[in-house]
Amino acid sequence: MTRSDISQLATSCGAGIDSSEVEAFLTTFTSFASLLYIPSYTDIVLLDIERFTDCLDKVFDCGQSLDKASSDGFITKGAIDKLANDEKLDPEMFKSLLKSFRFAVPVRTSRVKSDSFSIEADCSYYIPSMRPTKATNSPQPHSLYLQYTSCVPGDIQVLLVRHFFKYSNCSLIPCPHINASVIRVDYNKKKHVDVTIIDHKDIVELRLGNGRSTEACKTAFPLVIKACTAAMEDVKKSVDDLEYGFFLCCTESDKSTHQFIYHQID
Repeated sequence: MTRSDISQLATSCGAGIDSSEVEAFLTTFTSFASLLYIPSYTDIVLLDIERFTDCLDKVFDCGQSLDKASSDGFITKGAIDKLANDEKLDPEMFKSLLKSFRFAVPVRTSRVKSDSFSIEADCSYYIPSMRPTKATNSPQPHSLYLQYTSCVPGDIQVLLVRHFFKYSNCSLIPCPHINASVIRVDYNKKKHVDVTIIDHKDIVELRLGNGRSTEACKTAFPLVIKACTAAMEDVKKSVDDLEYGFFLCCTESDKSTHQFIYHQID
């Protein structure tokens, strides 16, 4: 149910319950694990946590299969619908929760660039955390970094990929590492630059590939900053104390002596 549905039921039952008491009720019973209500994620209130998590586990189990697309974090809309129906869940509501909790981002098959597999369905869901492989390597010099304070709800990869997809020249390149996603930015006809989003937990690395030519940097960096800024501003709608900024590592010396160019977003 939605929070507004519950609020309407509570305030119309004649017991004199106001909206602030509904909020307290939902928060209290979330702490008891009787239901799940996280305002910073979504307006939806989960009344049956066990059934939702059982279905979520089955979705994540798909990443352990021998299917290359699944092990790279892709699952078709039809496969999710079947898993939800098997658990007697509303498929549309379940997919809405996957997106709202930032477990998944829907992608058009045409925007997934892969030579190792093909996806028959027109629409799939990209779920970075269902990939079974280990994390990629530690932060590297000459990358752009996004650092933020406070907690960003959900998977930061899902959040950033969603905002990169608002640009028509961006596509997704499958990546096996659980903490990394690769965005391909097309420019100047047949040229492109790959931007690897790497979640290092306390900081997000935005690593440019393809030799980092001047032309590629001029194309990619403004788009990367715009997409990441839009993503962080989206989070700020529900996380009031969020602060963030961009760092550019400009030396190759020992990690403890790296120098950074810092830009704070007001």
